[in-house]
Amino acid sequence: MPSIIEHLKKLSALQPLLQGVNIPAVNFERYGNRFDDVFNGLNRPLVTRKDVFESFNKSDEIGCLTAIAWGFPKGVRPGGGRLDNAVNGIPHFLAMLNIIRNEGINEINYREINSLHGVKNGITTKILYFSKLRTENTNANALILDSRVLKHLMKFEWDEYKNLTKTLRPSRMEPTPSEYLQFLDVTKSISDQTNWSPDAIEMYMFSNVPGMKSPAHN
Repeated sequence: MPSIIEHLKKLSALQPLLQGVNIPAVNFERYGNRFDDVFNGLNRPLVTRKDVFESFNKSDEIGCLTAIAWGFPKGVRPGGGRLDNAVNGIPHFLAMLNIIRNEGINEINYREINSLHGVKNGITTKILYFSKLRTENTNANALILDSRVLKHLMKFEWDEYKNLTKTLRPSRMEPTPSEYLQFLDVTKSISDQTNWSPDAIEMYMFSNVPGMKSPAHN
């Protein structure tokens, strides 16, 4: 298997804080006024990762809503499903963030934050990442682990992730708690051996998925 460490050493490190996407406010009118604090009267703002991080400085609720809008700028999930479960689940996320800030991310609270019907890692790992949370045992940064990143891992089968990719399945695009924690730990180790930050590594995977069109985020 190829080494992602050697691969990344040949490239210029990405700057994830600059990754942004234009989000049409009209796409979120279906949710009433829930996203008003995200748009602040703007019709189609460019929202970067830096902006989402800063939204959590205002409040966890605005932060969660901004993370959802940033992750799903069309106002719906891939395939067209509405985001009502995620929007209505904000109180659950707020409670879990308080717990995880005290405990760190572990298998139990990762499973619990993903316990809402119809709300899984595509949303929850964004909230964990933008909340700047870390794991309980290894102090690894939370990262986004969505379907694009999972497909990248399964396609390239990097040597450093071999213990993870041998358990991943295309038919199950939701990482288990142990798989998510393993992804964070391995990515932290790769970051320590390169000049790439953990989220720059994640962003590289997100942006490079063979067979999928380029993301709206750039």
